[in-house]
Amino acid sequence: MIAAPQEEGAAYYSRVVSDGALLQLLICFVIETSRPDPYLVGPLIALYATRESDRRALFLYLIVTSAAAIFELMYLLRGGANGVWDALQLSAQLVLQLVMLYPGLKLHDQLPARRPPRVDPAQLKEHMAAIVQQVLLDQVERVQSSAAARSRDGAAQGADTTSWDEV
Repeated sequence: MIAAPQEEGAAYYSRVVSDGALLQLLICFVIETSRPDPYLVGPLIALYATRESDRRALFLYLIVTSAAAIFELMYLLRGGANGVWDALQLSAQLVLQLVMLYPGLKLHDQLPARRPPRVDPAQLKEHMAAIVQQVLLDQVERVQSSAAARSRDGAAQGADTTSWDEV
């Protein structure tokens, strides 16, 4: 089997975790009609973790999901579900939680261990202004040197008969 490059793998698992988190949110809202579901924060953490590429938040999501799966299983085995519909909802939630652990772990392994440091906006503005100024100065020098070289070449070849209006 051919392994996917790291960037494609990270994007794929990020999309899977995000879509799975949205599905988990939907199931949480459906289950909310029969019983309160404290797992609602799990998918929200997953959405944040994938959007910000935050390895620690994704690890928290994996812990919350694992604990929630254990509690869901205990709730089902204890007979806490009131009817077939509740049992189906809880089973779907449990299966989705267990399935989401694999892409979550894969994404966790591919995220950087450290996030880039935050930069003060004023400091970022100063750095960008300095870079833009340097690039513009280099461009002006290059244009001036090429114009000087053309004028020397034109003087060496004699008067140019081409008018700038004709160009």
